[in-house]
Amino acid sequence: MILMGMCGGVVGSFFGNPAEVALIRMTADGTLPPEKRRNYKNVFNALGRMWKEEGLLSMWRGCSATIVRSAIVNGTQLSTYTQVREMLKPVIGDGPHLYVLAALMSPIATTLVVMPVDNIKTKVQNAKGKANPMKMFTSVIKNEGILVFWHGMIP
Repeated sequence: MILMGMCGGVVGSFFGNPAEVALIRMTADGTLPPEKRRNYKNVFNALGRMWKEEGLLSMWRGCSATIVRSAIVNGTQLSTYTQVREMLKPVIGDGPHLYVLAALMSPIATTLVVMPVDNIKTKVQNAKGKANPMKMFTSVIKNEGILVFWHGMIP
């Protein structure tokens, strides 16, 4: 289950990375000083400008981080849901309540596992120029502490 979920995450994230880079940049734009904003009009404008101003490969900036994140999300979510469902079935029986309970527990495990990766992926995709995910990871731990990765977990 883990491997199947991870494979699906890898393929989907590779093809979806350009849209994700545009989304992250557009979201972060409002937090930047006016002179550093990209001021994309919409996702198509963002993709076109990235290609024109930074080259086609800029749309796959942070792709390795996106692939890792998606593999972890899909692998964790699918396997946790399946495992919880199989463990609870003999205890509470089959039916909608079993599937709802498994579906409620799976995202908790997924969120715990993926938040550090998601944090670094966002930083890499929002960076101007080259960014090293491992250097960012160690920098965040050194400067902000390891618990910052789970900041905002409840929402």
